[in-house]
Amino acid sequence: MSGSDVIKISAALRGEGKFREAIDTVKAQLGTISEDARLNANLEIFYAAKEAGFTDEACEYAKKVLADDPDVPSPKEFLASRGIGT
Repeated sequence: MSGSDVIKISAALRGEGKFREAIDTVKAQLGTISEDARLNANLEIFYAAKEAGFTDEACEYAKKVLADDPDVPSPKEFLASRGIGT
């Protein structure tokens, strides 16, 4: 399964409110996702964790996203709102 397919499935699960399933779907495939898709995969996990209220997990993945691209606004704003510098 391609990285974009995994992300699409996860996004659909998020839309259904199945946040843990959305996160687990991406995490299960992280080892097979290309470097090009990894930023989007980590961002998908961040969104699902944030929407579910899994703050620790959202912070973890926000930091991973920003390590790859420090200019992505949503994880940067999320961390700043919690007093966490990037």
